Order: sequence, then C-alpha cells, then structure tokens
Amino acid sequence: MNKKFAQFKSQSNNYLNRLVLKKLFLTLFISTSVLAHEGDHGPALFQAQKNGIVQSLESVNLELVKDNDTLKLYAYDLKGKSTDVKKFPIKSRILLPLKKTAPIDLVAKGTYWEGTYQAPENAHRFTLELNIEQGGHKDVILFTIDQEIKK
Repeated sequence: MNKKFAQFKSQSNNYLNRLVLKKLFLTLFISTSVLAHEGDHGPALFQAQKNGIVQSLESVNLELVKDNDTLKLYAYDLKGKSTDVKKFPIKSRILLPLKKTAPIDLVAKGTYWEGTYQAPENAHRFTLELNIEQGGHKDVILFTIDQEIKK
C-alpha cells in the first residue's frame, strides 16, 4: 500500500509541477505582451532651454533664470516655442524666511519678464511667488532660488 501511495504522490507532484510551470509561462507571456504596447505616454516633460528652474502649467511653461540680482522669467508655449508674456497677467512678490515678504516688479519684455532683487546677505535662499492667469483661471507658482553666499 505504501508503494502505491508513493507512486500516486510522485505522479501528483509531477502534475502539479507541470501545472505551475504552465501558469508561470502563461503569466510571463501575458505580462510582456501587455507591457510591450506602443502608444501615447502623455506629454513630454519640458526641458529648460536656458538652464533655469522650470514650472509647467496647462497652457504655458515657465523658466526662471537668475543672473546675479537679475531675475528673468521666460514663457514658452506647450510646444516649447517662446510666447508673448502679455497673454499672461501676473503679480509677483518675494517670500523670505520668518514669513517676511518683499516686493518685486517683473516687467514684460516680449517673451520674458525681468526684475531685480537683492536678497539680504544672511538669506541662503528665497522664493519667488508668482500669481498668473492662464488656461482660464489663476494659479500660484513658487520658485525657490538658492542664494550664493559671499564670504
């Protein structure tokens, strides 16, 4: 009786092993077929054109470039081409540590806004807060800017 039981157990183990291998192969085949589809993976990320800080919105991409005390905020359409900034009304201010704020006027100059701001010597970084109208509504954008420390 033990011999027959051992034979039955061996046959059932072989059957189970084959069944597991078939299921494993089928699962791998289906998963690779699903993952190998062609198609749209959403919009590409906007690449900084002037090595600045980028923020993307529904209808415009913005790039902030800091050069010493001058801030330039460039506007690009969704295809990456420069666009007229007058299409996008803005209000801006500087946010400093300890909940302090400072005004900054960004002046429209065609495809970018420009303004100057001299951060306090002890400020390691500051934030440009930008209120912009685009895509039929208003958005608030924050650009954190690291400050070079002069020794």
